[in-house]
Amino acid sequence: MSGTLLDGKACANAILADLQKKIHQLDPALPMPQLAIIQVGIDPASSTYVRHKLVTGQKLGFHVSHWQLSATVSQTELSHTIQQLNLDPTIHGILLQLPLPPSLCAEHHLAEIHPQKDVDGLHPTNLGYLVQHRSQLLPCTPKGILRLLDYYHLASVGLHAVIINNSTLVGRPLALLLLDLGATVTVCHSRTRDLSTLVAQADMVISATGITHFIQTAWLKPGCIAIDVGVHRQPDGKLKGEFDFASAKSIAAYITPVPGGVGPVTVAQLMENLWQAYTNQGLNA
Repeated sequence: MSGTLLDGKACANAILADLQKKIHQLDPALPMPQLAIIQVGIDPASSTYVRHKLVTGQKLGFHVSHWQLSATVSQTELSHTIQQLNLDPTIHGILLQLPLPPSLCAEHHLAEIHPQKDVDGLHPTNLGYLVQHRSQLLPCTPKGILRLLDYYHLASVGLHAVIINNSTLVGRPLALLLLDLGATVTVCHSRTRDLSTLVAQADMVISATGITHFIQTAWLKPGCIAIDVGVHRQPDGKLKGEFDFASAKSIAAYITPVPGGVGPVTVAQLMENLWQAYTNQGLNA
């Protein structure tokens, strides 16, 4: 028996189609939403992600600008760029592409982005709203995972979800969102003991460890939901995730592929966040 594929491309297309309808209804006298993507250095993986975001935004008709900065840029220079974009009324969303070079502190610079323009949902203010159940702009990957579950009518209420990631980018906000939906959540990390036992108890496993095929298929509970957040390029150029997809799909009832799973939905959620930021700034009243 093979698990049902959670097709992120299909889900993303549905999100973007709905967004396109809203764009078509926009008053022609109003400016189109504009996103500024700041990239520091030329990391190949980051460049690929930025290209996907540029293409998706432009297809929707959004204005997307790419601010490419040198890997040797100083903290002061990066701060100046962010402040320049904060003050520009024609820019409705700002995204700081991660990771940054080791010489720069991501948390410091993410906090410099104006909360209303924080389309990644990572500003302390927006994360604080999430904790208080008053979410404004949500982090794109956690939001995308929930949208993917909803697209396939998979309810989280009552499920035991095991998240193997405790970052502010994925694990922590996702845990809060799943708690709000009625799931019981266990957040694991590199120091978690008896991880295999916890995974074996999980109705839903979300893995974002950064390690190819980290989750052993033997750990999985039959009939579980397997959400693979990792995308790892192999020496032969192929992309693999954190589950052994070929074997895991015979155990899991639902599973995301790599590529084509969480990634496309994350990008779609970024575009939805840009639209929300634009609306929150009173430009679609």
